[in-house]
Amino acid sequence: MLSRTLLSTRNVMQTAIRKAHHRDGGVPCENMPFRIDSKPKFTLIYTIFVASGVAVPFFAVRHQLTK
Repeated sequence: MLSRTLLSTRNVMQTAIRKAHHRDGGVPCENMPFRIDSKPKFTLIYTIFVASGVAVPFFAVRHQLTK
């Protein structure tokens, strides 16, 4: 009984370790939500991306004040 439990525990742990592998990356900006191939396109998309995040609280306050 104990050996069966230990065997199943070992199998679960091996599966978890196998599935936990992730890419180390090493490529700058690989985790960004958009491509950075050209500087003008990157500047425009990044500005829109950041401005939308900054603008949300102001639009929320405006919406609450005009209710």
